[in-house]
Parts: sequence; structure tokens; C-alpha cells
Amino acid sequence: MTRTYRSSGSAVLFVFFGAAVLAVVAGSTIGDRRASIQEKLVFSTLALIFCAIWLLYARTAVRADERGILVVNVFKTRNFSWGEIEGFRMGTLGLQVNCGIVSLKDGTRFAMVGIRGWNPAFRPRGSPKAQQLIDRLTEDLHSAQSIT
Repeated sequence: MTRTYRSSGSAVLFVFFGAAVLAVVAGSTIGDRRASIQEKLVFSTLALIFCAIWLLYARTAVRADERGILVVNVFKTRNFSWGEIEGFRMGTLGLQVNCGIVSLKDGTRFAMVGIRGWNPAFRPRGSPKAQQLIDRLTEDLHSAQSIT
């Protein structure tokens, strides 16, 4: 049975803000009679690109089944078997602030952008919902490793 882990509140916000930016930028540019065709095309194209990136963020998730996990990040999707995973935690990796991190037994770490917490600058006490998702993934890991 496949289980999907994601910070759903932020996914809704990404879709909403992406659509809002597209509507405001494209709508105001297209409706401006003083703007040239080139300006309308440039701003509408930039708004579409921005919206597409926000939608890519909205689709991020971690899917777990009996074989392992599938990490769907913004631009890359990776499969990890339960046997190669050492653990999960919340943390900062590269530009990803307060996201889920999967640590592999070979020492490499990968961000799980689908599990995001609040930025610690705004919420210093952490993100209990994101931590709960990490705890559930850890339980899945221990269950899978005890079977093999």
C-alpha cells in the first residue's frame, strides 16, 4: 500500500500564489493599452514560468511503499529502497530551509522538499506537523528493516 507524505498546507499556498501571480501580472500587462506587444509577451511569459515553478513546488511529496520511498522534488524524482536508508530528520540542506532530509547509509543526504516546516526565523519552535511526517517515515523505515 502506498502512503503519501507532504506538507499539504504549503502545497495549497503554492497553487494559490502561483495562480494569483499569473492573474495579476498577465492580466495587468495584457490590459495595459500603452504596453507594446513585446512587453505583453515578455511579462506574460515570465508570469507563466513563475507560475509553472510554483506548481512544481506544489507537486512535491514523498511516497512510501513496501519497496522504499519515492522522493518527488521540484526538478528531480528519486527512488530509495528501505535497505539503503539510514534515517530521516528535519533540517537545512543547501537552499532548503527546514525541510525533510533522508540520510543514506553511504553518507549522502537528500532534501525531501515535500516535507517542509516553517522557516525558523518566523516560527522558532519548529513545525510539529512536519516532524510528525518525519516520525511516520521513521516508523515505516523501522518496520521495513525489521522484516528484512
